[in-house]
Amino acid sequence: MAGDYYEVLGVSPEASAEDIRSAFRRLARTHHPDATGGDPASELRYKEISEAYAVLSDPRKRQEYEAARHGVGTWASPWGSPFASTIEDIFETFFGGGATRTRSRTRARPGESIEIELDLKIEEVVFGAQRALKFERFDSCESCQGQGTEPGTHAEPCESCEGTGQVQQVRRTVLGQIMTAHPCRNCGATGWVVPDPCKECRGSGRLSSEADVPLEVPGGIDNGDRLRLNGEGEAGAAGGGRGDLYVRFNVIGDERFERVGDDLVSWAEIEMTTAALGGKVTIPTLDGDESLDIPAGTQSNETFRLRGRGVPRRTGRGRGDLVVRVLVTTPTRLSRKEKGILKELSASRGTDGGEDGTTATLRRKLGRRD
Repeated sequence: MAGDYYEVLGVSPEASAEDIRSAFRRLARTHHPDATGGDPASELRYKEISEAYAVLSDPRKRQEYEAARHGVGTWASPWGSPFASTIEDIFETFFGGGATRTRSRTRARPGESIEIELDLKIEEVVFGAQRALKFERFDSCESCQGQGTEPGTHAEPCESCEGTGQVQQVRRTVLGQIMTAHPCRNCGATGWVVPDPCKECRGSGRLSSEADVPLEVPGGIDNGDRLRLNGEGEAGAAGGGRGDLYVRFNVIGDERFERVGDDLVSWAEIEMTTAALGGKVTIPTLDGDESLDIPAGTQSNETFRLRGRGVPRRTGRGRGDLVVRVLVTTPTRLSRKEKGILKELSASRGTDGGEDGTTATLRRKLGRRD
């Protein structure tokens, strides 16, 4: 810290903002390097004055500094210790930019990235797929090889900004020379001008074309997943590298299957006789039809698993399962013979002429004869 900031400026701790501003202006005129011929002692003194003013003129920083002076918290100079090494460092701190020109820029600019969407069927999700991606993108102009100049000519550094892409202005203040910069209008902030633009691409170095990029879709893709293909985006300007291509996947809904994590869920209707007596039913899967054993006494909404008939796991270890949820159906059209058989069954189970077994059992337990 540059000693006591109030002592540096020669003001009291009760000084107002205007008192601090006036003291700084008076001292800056005396110790500015331009006024002292670059005297090292005056330059150091000027840095102390600048640091003290930067803190005390800022209400928040002054409050923090005051708290540290009274033993509450700590204070360290925000510009290093003891001071910035050069006048340019102070400019860097106060105004966010140095006092030297930037280097000339390269013309090459990387290309932009592209994102496209791709619809997938459930079969492609499970088994993967080979797809050809067709989309519009910018490719390098073959006539000028992406340089944007007529064959035999070349781009030249902009004279207005000397190839930096910025036009800088210097003005003198009590703080010294302050440098500001703004984008160069002559070259569009690129630092280069093209005297003879390519007639094919009009100087852009790129032309729109249809891309045809092969894609291997891995198994296990989920809705909303995104895959990056490096270097398949837009061509860069003046020889800059390509951007990337991002493919976002939309999984089309399938009425046969519902995806739950790595599993697939489907429904299977079974006759009530099969549910009661047990049997075999054929279940369609993405790998082909398979036989499923239904044990006797199966109820609606019971589930069965066909192992390894689901979606590939993200870990790369096999596939999930196909979960089959059964729905026991009740026949709506019965022949006379079928009705007779069911009545006999009902009587044998004590359901009293068609009353369901649960109700009949409950009546017997309650001793009722309604």
